[in-house]
Amino acid sequence: MNITESILPDYRESSVYVSKPNNHSIVLAGIGSDSHSVGLWLLRQALIRNNYRLRYLGIQTDIKELLDAAQDADLVMVSVMDGHATHYLNSDFRTSEAAGQVPGKWYLGGNLSVDRDNVEVIKHFRALGFDRVFPEYVDMGTVLEAIEYDLRDVSPRLPRTGNALTTGLKKRFQGTLPDGQLCKNQFLNIRREVLSGWKTGEQALSLSETARYMRERSLFSEALAQTDCAAEPAILQLRSGVASPADQALIFRTFQDTGVDVLSYQIDSLTRNNNYIGVENAMQNGALNGFPAVNHGVETLRQIAEQVELPIQTRHSSKDPRLLAEISLAGGVSAYEGGAICYNLPYYKDLDPRLSIERWKYVDRLAGIMFEDHGIKIDREFFGTLTGTLVPPCIQIVTNVIETLLAVYQGVKCVTLGYAEQGNRSQDIAAIRLMKSLAIRYLEQYGFVDVDVYTAFYQYMAAFPVSEEKARQLISGSAATAGMAGANKLVTKSPVEARKIPSLRENLEGFEIARAAIQSFEPDECRVSEIEKETEVLFAEVTGIMSVVIGGPRSLEDNVVSAFANGTIDIPFSPSRFVAGKIKTMRDERGAVRIRDFGNIPATPEIKAFHWAQLRPRLETTECARHVHEEDLIAHDILAIQGGLFADWPLDAPAKDC
Repeated sequence: MNITESILPDYRESSVYVSKPNNHSIVLAGIGSDSHSVGLWLLRQALIRNNYRLRYLGIQTDIKELLDAAQDADLVMVSVMDGHATHYLNSDFRTSEAAGQVPGKWYLGGNLSVDRDNVEVIKHFRALGFDRVFPEYVDMGTVLEAIEYDLRDVSPRLPRTGNALTTGLKKRFQGTLPDGQLCKNQFLNIRREVLSGWKTGEQALSLSETARYMRERSLFSEALAQTDCAAEPAILQLRSGVASPADQALIFRTFQDTGVDVLSYQIDSLTRNNNYIGVENAMQNGALNGFPAVNHGVETLRQIAEQVELPIQTRHSSKDPRLLAEISLAGGVSAYEGGAICYNLPYYKDLDPRLSIERWKYVDRLAGIMFEDHGIKIDREFFGTLTGTLVPPCIQIVTNVIETLLAVYQGVKCVTLGYAEQGNRSQDIAAIRLMKSLAIRYLEQYGFVDVDVYTAFYQYMAAFPVSEEKARQLISGSAATAGMAGANKLVTKSPVEARKIPSLRENLEGFEIARAAIQSFEPDECRVSEIEKETEVLFAEVTGIMSVVIGGPRSLEDNVVSAFANGTIDIPFSPSRFVAGKIKTMRDERGAVRIRDFGNIPATPEIKAFHWAQLRPRLETTECARHVHEEDLIAHDILAIQGGLFADWPLDAPAKDC
C-alpha cells in the first residue's frame, strides 16, 4: 500500500486523516522476504488516526501468524514490495482449509510481480480470494476511501479473548557477547558449517586459491585509493542484478564500455533470506529481482568476472551473510557490503542483533585473514543509510563508526562508510566530511592507524520522484553535492527508480546525468558558515552518543546491543523489535532533517534547543495555525519528494549570506 504522485495530498490543503468513530478491526502486515517498512508505517498511522482497531504485525510476517490474526479481523491488508508475491502466496494460500475459513475482506498491495503485467497480476490474486489488489503505487486517500466503502455494511467483529490488537512485545536479551578478534581456529571450525549451507559452498573451500584468483583481478580498494588523489573525482557506481549470468555479464561489459568505474552484483531477496531452494524454484518457474550468487556458484561468478577488468562488489542485505561472502570472494569480488547493524535493524523484524553481530564477525574475520595471510585488502562497506527516510545524519555517522570498530577488530584494513543524502546540501556536506574524520579519530584512539577509510554518497534513498523530470533534477543536484562534499564514491540512481527496476539504458541515463554533474560542479563558497554550523552540531551529537556507547561497562558488542534496546541509538521507521523506536524526525523549512523527539538519545539542552529553533518556524505556521498534526507533517516529508513537490534539488535555497 504505497502512495503515488498522481493524487498526493498536500498537507496545506487537506489531511488524509479524519476523526470519526470506527470500530472495525484491521490486520496490517508485510509478508515474505520484503523489508520495506516505511510505507507500512504511513498506512499504520493513517489507520490509527482514523480510529480503526489495528493489529500491526510488521514486515516478514509468517503466513500462519497472518491467518491466525485474521480470524477476528474485518479487513486484512497484506503488503509485498519485492516482486515475489506469487512465491509467497501460492495457490494453496486462500483455498486451504485454514485460510478458507478466514472471514473478512482481504487487500493485497505493493510491487507484486517482477515480470507480469498488472492486469494479469490482478486477475491472479483475485482468483486467490483477495477482494482488492493494488499492483502498483496507490495514494493513501484512495486506500482509505476503499476501506470505508468496503466496510460500510459490515458489522464489526469482536476480538477473541487474549488476542489484543497491539504490536508484539520486544524480546529480552540474554547472555553476553565475546569481545575482540575471532581466533583463526574457531573461524575455520565455523567455516566448515558455513560452506555446507548449499551445494556450491565447497567451490570456495581453498582460501589460497581464492587469493590466487583475486590477485589477477582489479581490487576495489585500489580503485578507492585513487580517489584520495586531488586530481581524481569520486568513482561512480551503478547497482545491477539480474538472474541470468549471460545477461549480468552483458550489463557489466556495457557498463565498462560506458565508463562506469566499478561494478556490483545486486543480490535477489530470496538469497538475502538464505532461501536457496526458493531461488532454485524461482529460476525454473519465474523471475528473480536480483542476482542469485550462491546458487550460481564460484565458477559462474568467475566466468562473469573474466569478461571485464573492473573491480566488483556484492550488495545485498542478507540475514546470514557468511556463505554469500565466501562465494563472492572466491568468485573474484573484492568488496562486500553490509554490517551487523545496517543489514539487520532496518531490514528484519525478529533478527536478534547478537546473532547478527556473530555472523558479521565471521565475514570481517574472513576479510581480515585475506589480508593477514595473502596481502589482499577486501573493502568492507557499511550501509549507514539505514531506513533511508528522514534518518538524522548523526545516527548515520554513529552507525558507520560502530560498524568500523567492529570490523577492524577482526582485521579489516579497508572500510567505506555509506551515507544517504537527506536533501539539505549544507547538512549533507557537513555529514560526509565529518563522518570520515571522526571515523579516523576513533580508529586512532583505539590504536588502528593502518586502516584505509573512504566514504560513499548515496543519492536520495527514500521514495524517489515518480516524475522522470524531477528524478533527473535530483540525480544532477545530488551528484554535485557529492562532489562538493569530497565523497570517494557516488552510488547513482535512474530516472525511473520510483516505478520499476531500471533497464540497462535507463541505468546508463542516470549514470550520464550524475557523471556530467560531478565533473562540472562549482564549489559553493557561500555555504561555508552553514556547513561549519552543521558540523559543530553534528560533532556534539555524535561524540555525545559515542561516549555513552563506548563508555559502557561491558564489551563493545554488548554496549551496542544495549544502546539500541534502550534508545541511546535509535532508527526512525525501523521494523526491528530490538530498536526502541522512540525517535521522531521531520524537516525544517530548509529541508534539513531535525529531531523533534529525541526519545532516549543523549543530547545536551543546547542541542535540543538548536533542533527546536530550526523546526519552530514550520511548526508554528503549519501545525498551530492550520491545526495540522505532526504525523501529517512527517507523512508529507516522506511523500513530498516522491510526488515531485520541490522546486529544485537540493531542497535548501542559496545560503543566507549570499
